[in-house]
Amino acid sequence: MNIQTNSLKPTILVIPLLRREVAMSVTLDSAQVIEDNFGQMWNVHHVKISDSGIPVHFGWPCGATTGRGGCGAPRIVLTTELVAYLVSRRNRPENIDLPIGDSSVRRLLGKLGFDLRSDRERWWRERRAELTLMLAEEFAARYGIPLSKIKQARSRLRAFADFVKEVHT
Repeated sequence: MNIQTNSLKPTILVIPLLRREVAMSVTLDSAQVIEDNFGQMWNVHHVKISDSGIPVHFGWPCGATTGRGGCGAPRIVLTTELVAYLVSRRNRPENIDLPIGDSSVRRLLGKLGFDLRSDRERWWRERRAELTLMLAEEFAARYGIPLSKIKQARSRLRAFADFVKEVHT
């Protein structure tokens, strides 16, 4: 039996991921050089494509030593397309559908200067009046938030109001 392969074609693997169906991973046979969102050039090792079509490139900065004693495993390249996708979903990271882990998503958001905790606190503070005046179901429908989260926010708001009363009496 004679099997011929073409070494110029990328290897396509289907990799099962936690909480995600499948992702396509393409390992490149020849080096591809791309520019990240910040102007740094990267040698791309492989690309994973999300179900929504967003490519996630993995590689090393150009000029970095790879292999034994080098800069380690391939890193995620923050391409302009990936940054735009992350920025559009920064307030709802649970809606980020990429073929990488949650800790990698948090790390990338941190590199972009986002702090999820302070962003969420600011979001709830900006809607404090609506939270107290609207019905929970109405608030949930307007912002797409589960009723349980609204009840938690109202509970924290009441506890804060009670704390302020104690301090000022």
